[in-house]
Amino acid sequence: MKDSNLILRSSPSMEGLDSNAVLNFLEEAAKSGIELHSLIIVKNGKIVTEGWWYPSEANIRHGCYSVTKTFTAIAIGFTVEEGLISVLDKLADIFPEKLPKNPSENLLSMTIHDLLCMSGGQDYEANILNSTDWVESFMDVEVVNKPGTIFKYNSIGSHMLAEVIFKITGQTLLEYLSARLFIPIGIYDVRWDKTPSGNQIGGWGIHLKTEDLARIGMLFLQNGKWNNKQIISETWINKAKTKQIDTFESINGHDWMLGYCYQMWCSTPKDSYRLDGAFGQFSIVLPEQNVVIALTEMSTDPQETLNLIWKHIVSGMSLNILNNDVSDKKLSKVLSELSIQDNKKDVHSFMESIISRKTYTFEENECSLVPAFQRYMALESNIGLKSVYIVFDKDYCLFTWIEVNRKSTIEIGLDGYYRK
Repeated sequence: MKDSNLILRSSPSMEGLDSNAVLNFLEEAAKSGIELHSLIIVKNGKIVTEGWWYPSEANIRHGCYSVTKTFTAIAIGFTVEEGLISVLDKLADIFPEKLPKNPSENLLSMTIHDLLCMSGGQDYEANILNSTDWVESFMDVEVVNKPGTIFKYNSIGSHMLAEVIFKITGQTLLEYLSARLFIPIGIYDVRWDKTPSGNQIGGWGIHLKTEDLARIGMLFLQNGKWNNKQIISETWINKAKTKQIDTFESINGHDWMLGYCYQMWCSTPKDSYRLDGAFGQFSIVLPEQNVVIALTEMSTDPQETLNLIWKHIVSGMSLNILNNDVSDKKLSKVLSELSIQDNKKDVHSFMESIISRKTYTFEENECSLVPAFQRYMALESNIGLKSVYIVFDKDYCLFTWIEVNRKSTIEIGLDGYYRK
């Protein structure tokens, strides 16, 4: 039986994308030291460019961080369509039992719309580490600004939208979106981190394949339609992709100063916007070009990547069919050989025979081998390195450590090749 959710493939030049523009993007990104993991370009509803930098692969789900927020907003959109809530409903009316003893007027006036566009009025995020009730933790933070007036990025505020879904529908985000969104557009393998209470986290935690990122971008580009079926209303899509609030100040770069939609960011090209996760996880929607660009990377400066996309790929779009078979074939070959490997390195050490197969234990400490940002994402507040055990082999070593009460083992390549 034919899968109606398959996305058609085409060559770049047949759809009006200059392959040389993509090649120039790839070349300059490599020279700049940008660690790209994957790239898919969809034009005219067809995938015209797709590549993964080994060890990334097409079937690997990538941590998408705040891309999650857009899915949470879509869930709100469904509840609005179904008449369950309005974006003007107040949080205090949905969770009256969670209000602090003397709630401020600002807290009492906070609406779902305020949360959708990051203008809830709090100056800092609630501390949810070790919290068993994230709603109460959120409500306990002072609302210093009048909701709806000032943009302030707040991932716990985004999560409150997930709590609204659960309160109104009795379903977690994944349960609620599966039949309404994921299955209809062909996203079948979602991993989504949970809170201690069992709901999916609304502000981060979704893991998707690169093609899944392309699919959700296509749904927006097609005004909520998939295979000529209206999945979510065009009215909601139009609202969600429209700038709702100014974002004049940003530490990330120009494209974070252009305004915020419903859990998405405005972008430089005319009428464009993007799903956006930390370290450069993007699904960029370009209506004028009829294009979606899905990209994953590990970047400390994602603005640099966006600049190169605008410089090369967007400027390489054409309404005319190019029919450049030579450059298409060259791009296809480059895409098939992408890698972030460096197999010329010799990282062996004379210390290997001395430390191999020995266990090293540590006095009580507050150290961790996991970066603080990742620990927060995983809701891990307890730290303390207990022991390390390393086994060296010819081309790799097995590195095992116990941190708090969790034992982890990773394989590390000593031959220049990354291990999965």
